[in-house]
Amino acid sequence: MRRTLPFGLLLILALIRLTSAASADEVNPPLSGLLEVAKSETAFALELYAKLPKSPKNAIFSPASAYEVLALAREGARGATLSQLDRALRIRDQGGQTWAQKTSLLNQYLKNKGGAGPANQTVTLGLVSSLWPRQDLRLLPGYLKALGPAPPIFPLDYLHDGSGALMRINEWVAAQTKGEISQILTSPPGINWALIFVNAAYFLGEWAKPFSPLANTTGPFKTASAKDPLQIVYLNQTDKFGYLSIPEAQILELPYANKSFSLLILLPADSPEGLNNLETRLNFFNLENFRQNLKPTLVKVQLPRFRVDWNGSLVEPLKKLGLGGPFGPQADFSRLALAPNLRANELFHQAFFTVNEAGSQAASTAATTLATTTDGPTPVATFEANRPFIFLLQEKTTGAILLLGRLNQPAAIAED
Repeated sequence: MRRTLPFGLLLILALIRLTSAASADEVNPPLSGLLEVAKSETAFALELYAKLPKSPKNAIFSPASAYEVLALAREGARGATLSQLDRALRIRDQGGQTWAQKTSLLNQYLKNKGGAGPANQTVTLGLVSSLWPRQDLRLLPGYLKALGPAPPIFPLDYLHDGSGALMRINEWVAAQTKGEISQILTSPPGINWALIFVNAAYFLGEWAKPFSPLANTTGPFKTASAKDPLQIVYLNQTDKFGYLSIPEAQILELPYANKSFSLLILLPADSPEGLNNLETRLNFFNLENFRQNLKPTLVKVQLPRFRVDWNGSLVEPLKKLGLGGPFGPQADFSRLALAPNLRANELFHQAFFTVNEAGSQAASTAATTLATTTDGPTPVATFEANRPFIFLLQEKTTGAILLLGRLNQPAAIAED
């Protein structure tokens, strides 16, 4: 009987709190299939979000990062394994380039959208992948060609120097996340692991319209699990933002400095089942409808200053999405390497996201919006995020979602 050699799909995401960063020239290269991949990523993101455990805890993950490591693995798959990955990743007619190449081009486009805003406020995005094969694993030339501009490949001696392999992977992660995540693996890779995909993302963004610390207030935040509301710090300002109000929710868009990225907040109706009802309706069509119907509106914003952390596995949600095959004994990754019975055995994910006065790191129904009038005082919409809500970090041109999460308990507050 042939020995089974599982390989790990390892994902790391770091979305970092605002800090000063050097500006970069904004580049907008022509990218074939860019919108096609972004739409597939968005559909994947919302479907995976729906499979996350329903609990009073916070949730956060990076669709762009998870999508890329799965796209890299997909180029080595055959048969039913390939079909399952294509369905989950919403891959249609590829055209000339492989899907991994198209995904890489989209991520390069997103990185190039960073840069300075009108007042030298900055947005920086780092998004990079790497492959860590066991040193005796021979990656097939056809697979490497399918990756296009291949991510860096670092062979490791899992068998004789597991501690060294552990140190090298963690050092690489720390370097890519500016030291914010210093350890993704807590023990050496197993000697029967064959290949680890690693993706690291790093986002720093200043608001186009910063909040003043002098306007901060303290108030209650309702949670589903606590009888008494939490007392938390709120950011406050009144200005014009993209806004939409429908019976099920209020949607607010907060732009980052260079206007290429924004934070979209979906605040459900103030009812016991508000969040659950909104999550049930959160699909690709409705999200696009929300985005398209946002209107510039004078809004009085009250937003928690918060931090969300998550560290765990995405395997079970992926299986619920229909990706049991790649993680099972019948997996077929024979286009990837000369090794018997390769299968995926894990997909780790680590992330955190903060919102404070200066910035952060890191929806569809026809809607009625509040319009401004020409006489009398300008009406002001009130957006009080004093209960659980959904948030997503997006690139505006393509709609690509870099981060998608749920804030249920803003217990850990950024203090500086």
